[in-house]
Amino acid sequence: MTLTAKGRTIALATVLTGVHVGLLDADGREEQDINYARVPVSFGEPSEAGDQTVRLNDERVEFPPYAADAKAQLRFWALYDDPLEGTELLRADLERPMLPMRGEAPMFPPGVMSVGLR
Repeated sequence: MTLTAKGRTIALATVLTGVHVGLLDADGREEQDINYARVPVSFGEPSEAGDQTVRLNDERVEFPPYAADAKAQLRFWALYDDPLEGTELLRADLERPMLPMRGEAPMFPPGVMSVGLR
């Protein structure tokens, strides 16, 4: 069985509920700061962006403030199906790499995390 393009879009739109986002370094390792935790993220309704259907984060996404300076530059964000373990569902480049310092809380405003549905 193969999903139609519309079926795939509907299936992926349904999957993106109850997901959490994490931050990764250039080697794909998840951040290790003592305060670090994956955080929930919600995505708005699918919308057209050129020839692609996308869903954007519809709320601000903020991580806890760092307890110490990050040891490695963060390059990617990733979606997971569980806040602690779980499966990585997708990975995307950060618009700008970041190196959080002690006390800084990485944040993404609404509309900057894009997930293509087709």
